[in-house]
Amino acid sequence: MSATPSAYTAGNALQYSITVANAGPAAASSTTLVDTFPSAFQSPIWTCLSSGGATCPAGATGNIIGSVNLPAGSQLAFTVNGTVGLGTTGIVTNSMTAVVNLPATDPNSANNSAILELHPTNEDIIFANGFDAVPADRPPTPAVALGLRR
Repeated sequence: MSATPSAYTAGNALQYSITVANAGPAAASSTTLVDTFPSAFQSPIWTCLSSGGATCPAGATGNIIGSVNLPAGSQLAFTVNGTVGLGTTGIVTNSMTAVVNLPATDPNSANNSAILELHPTNEDIIFANGFDAVPADRPPTPAVALGLRR
């Protein structure tokens, strides 16, 4: 899972890219995907591109919740577009989980979830260029106090 941009600005567009893959050795014919987007991510619209015989869940707006077929070696690629709500602050967290249902069994269920935390964009542009950083080869110059003469 990734996001573009990698840090959010309240009121601006945000895009998630999410890939779900089955490395095998067996097919996962009845896998449930669940991505309930954070409330700060408004009006999500998504597309799904399948490969290797995988099937996408139904829908194209809102949360991604549905049953999919994932043959061994297949994958699903989701692109989700939305807007970060005005007034959003702090960390915005999104996660997707794949639940492998019977009759399939999963030899490694530890890799069935992805979590992405996004921080707000650094809006402190005064120090963005690092002008006050001292080069490593030069020690800092001590300050000199100047007094006023009357």
